[in-house]
Amino acid sequence: MSTTIRRLLLRALQTVFIVAVFVYGGEKVASAWTDARVHGGSDLLARIRWSYLCAATGVVLLTYLLLIQLWRHILRSWGERLGAVDAMAIWSISSLGRYVPGRVWQMAAMMTLSRRRGVSPAAATGSALLNTLLNMGAGLVVALALAGSTLDRIQPGASGVGAIAIALAVLGMLVLPWLLPTLVRIVGRVLGREIAEPRMTAAAIWLTAGGNVVAWLLYGIAFHLFAIGVLADAAAGATSAYIAVYTGSYVVGYLTIFTPGGLGAREATMAAMLIAFGLTSEPQAWLLAFGSRLWLLVVEVLPGILFLAYSTLRPPSKLNSGDATP
Repeated sequence: MSTTIRRLLLRALQTVFIVAVFVYGGEKVASAWTDARVHGGSDLLARIRWSYLCAATGVVLLTYLLLIQLWRHILRSWGERLGAVDAMAIWSISSLGRYVPGRVWQMAAMMTLSRRRGVSPAAATGSALLNTLLNMGAGLVVALALAGSTLDRIQPGASGVGAIAIALAVLGMLVLPWLLPTLVRIVGRVLGREIAEPRMTAAAIWLTAGGNVVAWLLYGIAFHLFAIGVLADAAAGATSAYIAVYTGSYVVGYLTIFTPGGLGAREATMAAMLIAFGLTSEPQAWLLAFGSRLWLLVVEVLPGILFLAYSTLRPPSKLNSGDATP
């Protein structure tokens, strides 16, 4: 098969992928928004504070840049370098995969696109897995630590279980540098391929985990800004509570692997936590849950679409032009 035909097929598959994302995700979000109006009522659609929504969007985009840099840092531990623009393109395009049922699509897209930009399969696979592990571990710690005793309002005794989960998650990240070689070998056997062990020091792993903690804090701040933009003075409560709500609901949604982007599970968890924390009324909670879904759908999908158009115009390369980028 000629290179031209392969590129045409790739573009066709990319187009089908995007259409599938929009059709499937659009139907789910449209249904969710209808439910939100039923729960919330039209009286909640007060005047939007666009300055707060713009600020929230800016914080989310800043968080993306932080996470992309952390991923590049992980890649370097495998002896690979990826330019800043290529890394942003791969990250944004692969993020579209979260709106297709199952979690494998996002990771598979990241690995495939990385290989097309000259990253070895071992590094692409290993960095994607390690990045996901650290991100979810950090998210679990942030959500449970900031939720604290409020968890008991959702389920009696949940705060005790949460404390144990925090201790286990922190312990896991502390010992991860020594467990990583074994984990890499296990994953390699499962995938049927040899994955080189990363040359990543304990300090580098802990620094990456800390960076993911900062990312979750920024996401939660953005969510609080969004709530103020939508509900104005009705968005009461501490920023730490909004961070716990956003992070906790995101982790639950991510673990619900059979729905695209955690649709449904994430919104239900977010509404329950908003009410349990006493941050909003039930109608306002549903409005924020589904309204934030629509907002983040645009913020996540638009960069992916733009970078997808940019990437399809560029030929595959074995040597990254951005290798010298710090």
